[in-house]
Amino acid sequence: MVPPQCHCGSDLIPTFEHQTPSLAGSMAEPRFPLGSWACPVVLWVVLATALAPTTCAAAASGSGSATAVDVFDVTAYGAVGDNATVATAAVAKAVQACRASVSTSKRVVFPAKGTGSPTVFVVGAIDLSCNDTVIEVQRDVVVRSTHTTVGWPLGPDCPEPSQGLTSRQAAPFIMLRGVRNVTLTGGGVLDANGPMWWAEHCGNWWCPKWLPNATAAHPYAWRPFMLRIMESAEVNVAGLTFKDCGFWCIVPTHSHAVTVSNCTVDTGGTGPNTDGVEPMWSTSVHIRDMDIHNGDDCITIKSGSRDVLIERVRCQSSHGITIGSVWYDDVRNVTYRNCTLTNCLNGPRIKGRRQGNATVADILFDNIRLEAVGNGVQIDMDYETPGTHPMGSGVTATNVTFMNVRGTAKTPGQLQCLTSRPCAGVRVSNVDLSTAADPAPVGAASERSWVCSGLTAPQWTAVEPVPPSQCTQSP
Repeated sequence: MVPPQCHCGSDLIPTFEHQTPSLAGSMAEPRFPLGSWACPVVLWVVLATALAPTTCAAAASGSGSATAVDVFDVTAYGAVGDNATVATAAVAKAVQACRASVSTSKRVVFPAKGTGSPTVFVVGAIDLSCNDTVIEVQRDVVVRSTHTTVGWPLGPDCPEPSQGLTSRQAAPFIMLRGVRNVTLTGGGVLDANGPMWWAEHCGNWWCPKWLPNATAAHPYAWRPFMLRIMESAEVNVAGLTFKDCGFWCIVPTHSHAVTVSNCTVDTGGTGPNTDGVEPMWSTSVHIRDMDIHNGDDCITIKSGSRDVLIERVRCQSSHGITIGSVWYDDVRNVTYRNCTLTNCLNGPRIKGRRQGNATVADILFDNIRLEAVGNGVQIDMDYETPGTHPMGSGVTATNVTFMNVRGTAKTPGQLQCLTSRPCAGVRVSNVDLSTAADPAPVGAASERSWVCSGLTAPQWTAVEPVPPSQCTQSP
């Protein structure tokens, strides 16, 4: 089988190019053209697509046509949708039939009964990987996790550094692996039954109550991602509600051309470490028009990712819009724009691990509205340094711009880089952060001021409160 080729110049895959602001703080409109394709040499995309099953006509439609739409209704394979019968095996049969179809246009459907009440399909960990497929969770449908972690399978290892603990990870609630041209949509609800995972969490890891030897020092595995998009390309996630993620919610890993749009992520603001959307080692990612109410980073861009655009996102009770924490492999060309953060711990934020070794470059936060947040603007290159992981040379940043950031915050911000690897090209422009709505306690007047270290030739334009001299001068 001949592996697919990367067609540069395709009209299908957008790529975003960061524009460097002028010294006055103005910026040309960032480009996200539809007529360009970033063509990384990524072995896993070639292998995953080349090995995708393409034999046999679909039993569900009986079509056998290479052009007809083959539909795989999970109820035709035994799924009931009664909020009781476990449909994991039935869904697996529907997906297997999808993979066997020779059609280049397929649909896997979780159908609504049309009774006016939600149709609830109960499943364990499910793999929905099938190329050239629309996976439709219809409106008034809930795909809900089983109510126990007992017997939950393990999946691929977690790509995050293990910090001296295990890399083993529980299988994601929903997996898309090695796929191309897949859309997950339909207006329905995906419910990972997060409380059962939160009750057994030990940090980011999973310490099942049914394994008495699993402890925080010796966890059994990482908790499961809710949706893992792994080693895939041209994936679109749209119009769904992600409820009660057990851990990080929507996680593209080692993937290209991923769009997440018009979705709601809701963990009630209490689920521990429930990051909303978290690309890792992924390229050409577009996240837009999202409502996220969760218990950790609203959106965060992790190591190895580049060409990422996030826009029109509304965050509530989260830890902010973030780059990192970064360990190894650079993060480049990321723009957050037109976002609103309400009652969040932080606003725009970059965090790096001293144990790591990477550069964060070409980052723009533009037109960010903050409403009663804790830290307004933040660079923290000494993030969570204690641990068993050996020290590296640390993480630095270059060409980072915070502009048009307005609202209320307890502290205007901290821009703290490593003196051994100072940050260069940091610009703060048209930033106005009032602290009057949440005054600092008596004796903590310093909380109203900017705190800076490790900045080389920073540029400040039209900033309130006015930064002290330690922020405007190089070390």
